Amino acid sequence: MYNFPFVSHSMDVGMHAFCAVLLFYLIRQFTKVDFFQSILVGDKESDIESGINAGIGRVILVRSGHAIDEEKTKAMEIIDGLWDLKT
Repeated sequence: MYNFPFVSHSMDVGMHAFCAVLLFYLIRQFTKVDFFQSILVGDKESDIESGINAGIGRVILVRSGHAIDEEKTKAMEIIDGLWDLKT
């Protein structure tokens, strides 16, 4: 398990999720990107949770074939594809 400030301590982070967490960490440490003004589009609930924990302002779930529970997701929006993104 890896320990980053925006990842739940109970979350067992696999390599794919670890790379995303590391990217968030590096962006936060070495750039002036305003995460609150950013958008994250993910196709799994773990993507959504990582975005929320990182402080991303707009977190969107995209239907891609992964099993998702649309009633329980923490995503702010659910879309069918990137073409559905609205500014």
